[in-house]
Amino acid sequence: MVMDTDAASNGIEGKLEKSNFDNLCPECNKNTLVKDFERGEIACDNCGIVTAENLIDHGPPHRDFSGDQKDSLRHHGPAETITRHDKGLPVGVGFGFRDAYGKPVPASKRGDIYRMRKQQNRANTINRERSLSVGLIKIAEFCSRGNFLKDVHESAAWIYKRAFEKNLIRGRSIDAVAAASIYGSCRQQGVARTLDEIGVLTGIDRKYIGRTYRYMSWELKLCLLPAESEIYIPRICTMLGLSQAVQTETIKIIQCVREKIVTSGGSLGIATGALYIASVLCNEARTQREIALAANVTEVTIRNRYKEIILALGIDLRQPKL
Repeated sequence: MVMDTDAASNGIEGKLEKSNFDNLCPECNKNTLVKDFERGEIACDNCGIVTAENLIDHGPPHRDFSGDQKDSLRHHGPAETITRHDKGLPVGVGFGFRDAYGKPVPASKRGDIYRMRKQQNRANTINRERSLSVGLIKIAEFCSRGNFLKDVHESAAWIYKRAFEKNLIRGRSIDAVAAASIYGSCRQQGVARTLDEIGVLTGIDRKYIGRTYRYMSWELKLCLLPAESEIYIPRICTMLGLSQAVQTETIKIIQCVREKIVTSGGSLGIATGALYIASVLCNEARTQREIALAANVTEVTIRNRYKEIILALGIDLRQPKL
């Protein structure tokens, strides 16, 4: 929405205001131009012609309320965020050597300002708070590296903060706790990421991440269910260039597998086995090696799972020439 700055300062009732400039309407030659704050336009109140549009409000943002609270609340700067240890509202000594009036600070006082800035930065991240600040920075770095969405980033920061408040970070690597928080966030948001992928992304051993995640999940009562096989299918199909028909057929096979409980394998193994069968049935066959590389599993896993599935479901699958 584009508005004019006069809306916030004059307390206008309604959405229109008579113009106080000398411009006359070019159509009817009358001084009846009004400003429409909702549309960001200047229009004639007599003939309706629009003389200007897309007006930009260069002032601070404001919120309108009806009644006595209209234009009474203003806010500046970014909104609060859980992804920062200070909620995105830092307080500190700014950089540069100019005072509040824009005048240069004398050279004799610059040393004092430098020391004040240094002490302020130390005070923001001293002792126990430092692990929170560093951990959230690590989470932001890992999420940026993995191209995760904002929801995953915020959920991971929430898990890490809960672990920090319960003092679960003591004696553990901050990087490992951050990686475990991201993995837990992916499980919460239904994002298809395995421990191996998180390990490669963060540079931490998957076993260490798994132990840390299980400990945090138990202490924080996260109550996360095992990942469903379906969440891996769109990503693997996209990497292999398979069609929507293959995805649909794969999901149908997985649902039949779940109803009959034909295998005790992991969700990713079931997904890759069902995908291999669906690709053959839909005449878009991919080799077991191609699927294994895309899903980051072994060919033996795919071979065992797909044999169990076709045996239990009675699927007549001709063995392709690989």
